[in-house]
Amino acid sequence: MKSEPVAEWDKKEAEYLQDRLLIGGHQVMMSWEKPYMHKLAQMLCSHTSGNILEIGFGMAISASEIQRSGVRSHTIIEPHPEVFKRALAWKNEYSDSEIILFNDYWQNITDKLQQYDGIFFDTYSDTDEETDRKRFHFFQMASEKLLKPGGALTFYYLKPQLEPTYQDQLFRYFSKIYIERLDITPPHDCDYAYFIENHTVCVLAVK
Repeated sequence: MKSEPVAEWDKKEAEYLQDRLLIGGHQVMMSWEKPYMHKLAQMLCSHTSGNILEIGFGMAISASEIQRSGVRSHTIIEPHPEVFKRALAWKNEYSDSEIILFNDYWQNITDKLQQYDGIFFDTYSDTDEETDRKRFHFFQMASEKLLKPGGALTFYYLKPQLEPTYQDQLFRYFSKIYIERLDITPPHDCDYAYFIENHTVCVLAVK
C-alpha cells in the first residue's frame, strides 16, 4: 500500500495563532492536544531514549517533549516551508542536542534516512481514507526499513478505541502493541476531532 504527499501542501499558507496552527485555512493542530501529544512522546521515550525519528513538526508539542526526555538524537521531517522555519528556530533552543532537520515529504527521502530506535508519526491528510492509507504505508516502511530490531513506533490516532483494521495492519508488521487510555475532551470549535467525547487511546507498536 503506497501513499502520496498532500497535493500542493507546501504551497498553502501557514498561520500560527495563539492556540492553533492553520494551513490553507484548515485546522492542523491545536494546543488542547498537548496532553495527548505529550503522552505519546512519553510512551515512545520510555521504551527508548536512543535515536528518534519524528515525521511532522507542527507546533513543536511532541518535539519539545521528546527533547525533555533526553534522547540520543532527534531527526525531524517537515515539508511545509513556513513550519520548517519554525523548526529551525526551535532547534536553536536546544544547541546541546543532536537535532537533524529535513525540509521535505517523508515519501521523498526514505533512502536518505538511517535506522532508528523510535519513531513518532504525525502527518496531515485531506481525507480519512488518505489518512489510513498513509499510516498503513508508513507502518510497513517503518518496520521493514526504518526501525532497528526492538524499535517502537507511535502515531497520531486520536480515537476512543483501536479499530480492527488498525490492529490487523499493526500486527502484520509489529510483534507487540501497547494501548493506554487518556481522558481528553476537544473544545467545541475543533473541527477535526468530532468523534472524541471524553477519552482517546495512545498506541505504541514494537517491532
